[in-house]
Amino acid sequence: MGTPWSPRCYHCRGRRPHSVDLPETSHSVDFDYQIREWTAGTDEDTGLFDEDSSAPIKICRCWAGRKLNISRAAARWVLPDRAQADSYVEGYFEHVYILYPYLIRPQFMHNYLQIWQPRLSDHLYLSETLDDDADSDVFFCLLNAVLALGVQFDTEHDAKWKASMGQLFYRRAITSLKYDGLERGTIELVQTHVLIAQYLQTTQMWEACWNIAGLAIRIAQGIGLHINPANIEVAKRHPSFIVEEAMRRRTWAGCVSLDRYSALWNPDL
Repeated sequence: MGTPWSPRCYHCRGRRPHSVDLPETSHSVDFDYQIREWTAGTDEDTGLFDEDSSAPIKICRCWAGRKLNISRAAARWVLPDRAQADSYVEGYFEHVYILYPYLIRPQFMHNYLQIWQPRLSDHLYLSETLDDDADSDVFFCLLNAVLALGVQFDTEHDAKWKASMGQLFYRRAITSLKYDGLERGTIELVQTHVLIAQYLQTTQMWEACWNIAGLAIRIAQGIGLHINPANIEVAKRHPSFIVEEAMRRRTWAGCVSLDRYSALWNPDL
């Protein structure tokens, strides 16, 4: 029996493994509610080949719709304890995300909570590949960017301690990014660079902020976040169009804002 692929992405025309289509919704429905409905799906993959062909299927990388075996990957990550991590993540969503909603909050939390679960059996992810591991590692980088921002709102320590912890999480994020994988950019990779640049805005590392923001833009352009799909009228009839387009626009808006503000804040530019 063939793989139950989702419809082709209307941007890159690739197939979406491990993804769930959203139900029909109106424009007035809450964005996060739509995402919660979407992440509740249980589709499973059984391979990376089209049932009618032995040729590998082109995989969509421009939408954050892939289910990841986070609990397996987390075994090799360095993380703070659960109470600290929860506090910093909450600080991020309460103080940063509310103004700059560049993530999909329910999906981020879906992946984040997997970290603290028992390791999932590999047989549940029969199509897991090195690409899936790479996507999980990008989530680790994204998490550390969230922690670097969220720790700034810790109320139990002084500014020097918070700056030190922010640097620790930033270093973990930046050193874990594998730049040899940039040929397969994803929206999560763009979001990771956007949040790292946001953190750098709180430091004196102006040039690093400028460079990271520029890299986010190039990755975003590579997966087409800056343009509308050619068949947008057809795409608008797709059940998940509202959520997808909102997420793509938010992420691209983050790239543009950081690029402009980084130039203003950098005295050497």
